[in-house]
Amino acid sequence: MATFQACLVLLCLGVLTDVSESCGGDLVATETTQFLTSHASYGTYQYPDNLNCHWTIQAQSDHTIAAEVTNMDIEHDAGCPYDYLRFLENGVYSTKYCGAGSVPAFDTSTSRLDVYFVTDNSVQAAGFRISYRAVSAGGRIRLAGGSTPNKGRVELLTGGYWGTICDDQWDINDAHVVCRMLGYHRAMSAHGAAFFGAGSGDIVLDDVQCRGTEETIYQCPAVTNSDCTHQEDAGVICDPYIRPCDDLPDPANGHVTYDQAYALYHCDPGYEISGTPNRTCTDTGTWFGPEPSCKRVSCQLPDDLPNGYYTYTGLQYMDTMTYRCDPGFTYGHSDNNKVTFVCGPDGKWDYTTFPTCTALCGNGDLLTDDSGVLYSPGFPGNYQNRQRCTWVLKPKDNHLTLFQLHFLQTEHFYDKLTVYEGSSEGGDAIVSLSGRYPPDDVFSSKTTDDVYVVWETDATMTDRGFNLTYWASDCPFPPSVSNGVSSFSGQLAGATLEYTCDPGHVLLGAPNTTCVEGVGWSAPKPTCQIVTCPALPSPSQLVVSDHVCMTYGCTASFSCSTGFELTPDSPSQTVCQADGGWSGQVPACQVIHCPVLQRPEYGKILGNETAWGSVIEFECKYGFSQGSAFRTCEGAGTWSGNDVICKDPIQCEFEADFCSYVQDRTNDLDWTRNNRETTSPGTGPSSGYGGLGYYVYIESSPPHKPGDVARLISQEFEPEGCAQLQFHYHMFGDAVDTLNVYIETRTNKLEREVVWTRQGDQGSAWQEARIWFPTEGYHKVIFEAFVGSSHTGDIAIDAVRLIQQPCAEPTTVQPTTAEPTTTPSPTAEATSLPYTPSVTVPTDAGTTNVTTTAPTTVSVEPSTILMTTVHSTTVTIQPSPSTSTQETTYVPPTTLAATLVPVTDCRIDQYVPGAGIDIISSPNYPEQYPPNLDCWYVITTDPGYAVQVNILNFDLPDSPTDNNVTSGGCTDDYLEVHAPLGGPPPQRYCGQALSPGTTFSSDGTFALHFVTDGVSASGGFSALIRSVAVA
Repeated sequence: MATFQACLVLLCLGVLTDVSESCGGDLVATETTQFLTSHASYGTYQYPDNLNCHWTIQAQSDHTIAAEVTNMDIEHDAGCPYDYLRFLENGVYSTKYCGAGSVPAFDTSTSRLDVYFVTDNSVQAAGFRISYRAVSAGGRIRLAGGSTPNKGRVELLTGGYWGTICDDQWDINDAHVVCRMLGYHRAMSAHGAAFFGAGSGDIVLDDVQCRGTEETIYQCPAVTNSDCTHQEDAGVICDPYIRPCDDLPDPANGHVTYDQAYALYHCDPGYEISGTPNRTCTDTGTWFGPEPSCKRVSCQLPDDLPNGYYTYTGLQYMDTMTYRCDPGFTYGHSDNNKVTFVCGPDGKWDYTTFPTCTALCGNGDLLTDDSGVLYSPGFPGNYQNRQRCTWVLKPKDNHLTLFQLHFLQTEHFYDKLTVYEGSSEGGDAIVSLSGRYPPDDVFSSKTTDDVYVVWETDATMTDRGFNLTYWASDCPFPPSVSNGVSSFSGQLAGATLEYTCDPGHVLLGAPNTTCVEGVGWSAPKPTCQIVTCPALPSPSQLVVSDHVCMTYGCTASFSCSTGFELTPDSPSQTVCQADGGWSGQVPACQVIHCPVLQRPEYGKILGNETAWGSVIEFECKYGFSQGSAFRTCEGAGTWSGNDVICKDPIQCEFEADFCSYVQDRTNDLDWTRNNRETTSPGTGPSSGYGGLGYYVYIESSPPHKPGDVARLISQEFEPEGCAQLQFHYHMFGDAVDTLNVYIETRTNKLEREVVWTRQGDQGSAWQEARIWFPTEGYHKVIFEAFVGSSHTGDIAIDAVRLIQQPCAEPTTVQPTTAEPTTTPSPTAEATSLPYTPSVTVPTDAGTTNVTTTAPTTVSVEPSTILMTTVHSTTVTIQPSPSTSTQETTYVPPTTLAATLVPVTDCRIDQYVPGAGIDIISSPNYPEQYPPNLDCWYVITTDPGYAVQVNILNFDLPDSPTDNNVTSGGCTDDYLEVHAPLGGPPPQRYCGQALSPGTTFSSDGTFALHFVTDGVSASGGFSALIRSVAVA
C-alpha cells in the first residue's frame, strides 16, 4: 500500500512514467471486506507483461471465504490462452477467465482460496479487482424440519441458496461435527432417509466421512457430485444439555450417547456390555461409576452329529463351526459332506435346522477321494424298495481301483450290488453280489482307473443293505513315455515295469522299476530324448534353409547365395539320422555361369566373362534396335535384358519411318512414304511390296518438273565379307524416267560409282534387284530417281536389305578391241569392283559403248578418264585428249597458276598430295552462296599425278538462254572448268547441268572459276578431289 501511495504522489508531481510491478503473496481474510487487485498500479496503469502471480487468501479454520470479482478487464481470446485469471479451492481449479465479462462469485467450502494471474509478453489491459471476506461456518449451516431447534434436517448455505446433505455414509461422527458448528457440545443421534422431511435445492455434499474431531463439515472427506434424491436427506439431534463433565471416550466396539447428565454405553452388533451400561455426571465435573466395556458374544458348544463330526474356530461372535459327515454319508444332497455355520450376534449358531448325515442313493455321482466308503441308502437302517443307485469310483488318476465288501444283507438274487469296469455299465462286470454273506476277497479294476457301481432293489422286502470300501492301487498305470513304449506285470506291490525307446531316441533314466507298497514305482519315469546331430558345416557361399531343428528326422535344405549354385555332386537336402550323423556328403557351391553371348550383326561384344555378376558391353555400329549396351549375368544363370539386335544400316521396310536413310539436302524433291495408291492414275504402286504396308516413292506430278531429282542415302557401313544389296522397285507409267543406285566407297579415298540403273516403264508389278558390294572399305547406298515428263512418272522402292553371300572367285573381262596405237596404255593400278556393274570401257579414240553385266571384276584405268556422265543405263567413258604421243614441256603448276589466274579476293589454292583425297565446295555450302562472287579454285598435285574432280552436288540457276552447258550460254551464275589450266577453252556450267558423279581430270594444274551475279542464288556445288598416278 505504501508503494501504491508513493506512485500516486509521483503521478501527481508529473514524473511517474513507468512502474516496476511485483505481485502475489499471502493474504489473511477477516469478516471485514478487503480487496485484491491485479497489480499495484491498478487504476493508473495497465498491468505489465510476463506476470505469473499467485495469492493465497487464508481465513480461520472455522470460517470460509466469500469472494467476488467486482472489476474485470483482461486481454480476451477464446479459451484465454494469453492472459487469464484462475482460482483454486479445495484442490480443484476453476476455469480460466479473461475479457471484460462477469465472473461467478465464490463461496468456498474450506478456509483457503488461491488466486492466479498470468500474462504473456504483449497486449495489456486494465486488470481486475476482487473483494473478499471471511464467513463464519456457523452462519452457513442450519437445522430445518425439526420440532425443536436442536433437531432437524441439515442444510448448508452455498451461493446464496440452502441445500441438503445426502445420508450415504452418514453416522454419529458426522452429526457431532454438525452439532458443534451449531454451538452444541455433541450430537445425540444421526438420522437419514429424510427423517425430518425432504428438503429442496441442491444436494451439496454426499459420502461425508468425518472422524468427529473436525471443526467444520467442510473439513471432512466428501464428494460434491451426488446422485442422491431429497428422500435421502440427512438429519441430526443435537444434545442441548450443557454438562460440566467432558465427553467420555467411546469403548472399543461401541460408542457413548448422552441424556442430560447420563452417559449411556452402547455396543456394536456381536458385542455386549460387560459392567454397568451407564454413568452419571456430578456437579464437580466428574463421572460417577465404573467404565463398562464391550465383549464379544459367545455361542454354546454345538451338538454331536450322528454319522458325522464337527470342528470349530472358536465359540465367540463371527467364529465358525463346520459339520462333516463320515465317509459314505452326505449332508443333504450336497456334492460334499460338510456344512459351515457362524456364531451370530445373538450368541446362537446361524442354522435353522440341525444338519443330518445320511447315506444317499447316488445318481452317477463321481467320487474321487483316494479312498472311501459306500453304503446302501438309509444304512445302517433298511434300504427302500424300487431303488436304483449308481456311483463312479475314481480314487486316483491312472491307478487301478480296489474295493472290498465288509457287510452284506440283501434279498437274495433280487436286491444286488454290481461293479463294472470303467465308468458305465458298458464295461465288463467285475462282481455281482446279493444275499447275506460278503466275500473276503479284494476286487479291482483290470484296465481302467475307475469302476461303475450299481445298487438295485425290487418291489418287495428290504434289509440293511451293504457297506463297501474302496481305494487306489499301490502304483499307477505305467506313465507313457513320449517316443517310447513300456511293458509291466501289474500295479500291485512287487510288479515290474520296463521301458524302451523308439529309433532315433536315447533313454535317460532307469529302464526298469518295481512297484512298492506305499511308495509307488521305485524309480521315476525315464525320458526318451531325441538324438541331436551336430551343427552343419557352412562352406563359403552355402545357404542352409528349412533348418529349424537339428534332431533325428529333421531335414535341412541346401542352396547357395546369390550368384552361386550347388556343384553337380552336392546333395540338395540332408537328414539327421538315428546314429546322430547327417546323411550325404558335405555340399559345395560354385559360381554360376551364364551362356556365352553371340556377337550381334553390325555390332561387337566388349568382354568375354560369363561368371555371375559379369557385365558385358555391346556396341552397335548403327545403333540399337533391341536390347541395351550392358547386360549382366544374374543369379539364375541368365543375362539381364533382351538379346541385342543392332540396327541394319541398309534394311528398311519403311513401315514406321525411313529407318537410317536420310534425304539428300540438295534434292529437288524428297522421297515420300505411302501405303496406298499414289495420287496420279496410271502410275505408281497401290501398296508396298507384297501387297502390304508402306513404301517410298517420288511424285512426278506438278509442282515437280521433269528432271527434278530425289536421293535417299543410307548410313555408312562395312559389309562383313561378300554381300548383295537386295531391293524391290516399281517403275510404272509412260513418263517414267530413271532410277539409279550408287555405292559410295571410302577406303584411302572416296569414290561414288553407279552400280545399277533402270529407265522407262518396267511394268505395273514390283521388281527385284540385287547388286554386289565391294569387299573392302566403308560404303553408302544412294537411291536416285528423276521426275519424268508428266504425272505418270512415279518411281517407288521397298524392302531394302543386305544379303550375305559366299565370296566368288574374281574373273577379269578383257576388251575385245585393241588399244589405239597412238595412245600408250598407262600403267596405273586398276580398281576391282566385286559387284555387277554396267560399265563402258575405252576401246579406241572415239566413244564406244561396250557393256558387261557379268558378276566379275572390271579394270578401269583412271588416268584415261576425262568425264563420266550418268543418266542412263550405261556409263560413258571418254578417252582423254591429252593421252597422245606428243612430247610436252613440263610447266610447274604454281608458275602456270600465277600466269593464268587473275588476282581476286576469292581464291583458293588447294594442294592435294600424291594419291591424296579432299573435298571442295562453293562458299557457305550447303546453304545458299553469297551474291557477286568471283572465286578461283586452283588445284595442284605432285609431279607424276593427275588431278581428278568428281562432282558430288551441283545446283545453280538455269541460264536465261536455256543453254546450261556452253561457253557463252551461262551468263548469270556459272562454274567454269579449266582442265587443265591453260588448256582447251573452258566450259561453263549452270542450272543442273552437272549430275552427281560427273568427273573431270587433268594431268596438269586444274582450276574451277565460280562466278555469281547480284540477283539470285542457289545451293551451289561440292566436289571430291583425288590425286591419281599417271606414270
